[in-house]
Amino acid sequence: MPHLNAVYRRTSSGQHAAINRPDLLPEAPRRVLLLLNGITPLDALLTHGTPLPQPEAALQWLLDRGLAELVQQA
Repeated sequence: MPHLNAVYRRTSSGQHAAINRPDLLPEAPRRVLLLLNGITPLDALLTHGTPLPQPEAALQWLLDRGLAELVQQA
């Protein structure tokens, strides 16, 4: 299971999906994908906005499909 206190970024496929095909992504993974910036740990990004149930599962969905990748483990 991914760690929420780590830094993640969109892959090139993830960037393409976020910009051109966000309608094809389930809601929770889409929200997580749009937050990823490659600089800020995901748990810090999740503190803003509407709470997201099961963010670990949404992140794992993105990782499994090559839409996001780990940059740095905290």
